[in-house]
Amino acid sequence: MEDTFKIRTYGFQELATLYLPNIQPRSASARLKIWIANNPSLLEKLKEIGFVKGIRVLTPGMVRLIIEFLGEP
Repeated sequence: MEDTFKIRTYGFQELATLYLPNIQPRSASARLKIWIANNPSLLEKLKEIGFVKGIRVLTPGMVRLIIEFLGEP
């Protein structure tokens, strides 16, 4: 049986490494930040629910939005 992705609170770097498991965690975080910054619609919706530059913890709502725009890791 395959595990499915769970919407829950994630550390930013934790979620980034799920998207990019084959690179260093710091690089994965930088890449996820770029993906978010390059997606104005996603960034706007994230900001509406409390996302700020340098955030370290993503709420389930933020994770849900990221999944909507980027797909599951």
